[in-house]
Amino acid sequence: MGRKRDAAEVKHRLLVELAEARTAITREAALAQVQLNPAAIARRSMEKHRWAWVAGGTVAGLILIRILMPPKFRSDNSAKTARKRGVGAFAAGFIFDLARRAVTNYASTHLREHAQNYLATILNRQDPV
Repeated sequence: MGRKRDAAEVKHRLLVELAEARTAITREAALAQVQLNPAAIARRSMEKHRWAWVAGGTVAGLILIRILMPPKFRSDNSAKTARKRGVGAFAAGFIFDLARRAVTNYASTHLREHAQNYLATILNRQDPV
């Protein structure tokens, strides 16, 4: 009987330790979740390195403005050179090129069909006499 009692005591002690370990793991997981939250990390970083974030944001904004909006020089009155600057101009040129090709293909196809139909009607006419 002593062995059963000792085994039951050991099992009970192990179950209590397991419950305590689960509680500790739950607490640690909650703390880790709070500390590893991306919003919390960014907030702490902004609090610690405020001037670095301001400088980085300013530089990134200036670079973005420089890329998206090409510079316009007052002495440059040429419309061709103004259209050739910047990513926006590149995208507009690419889209314009695609649209021009589509219109040219559509027009040439329909013009060819119209010309063939017109010539066929002229050549197949009967003399009124």
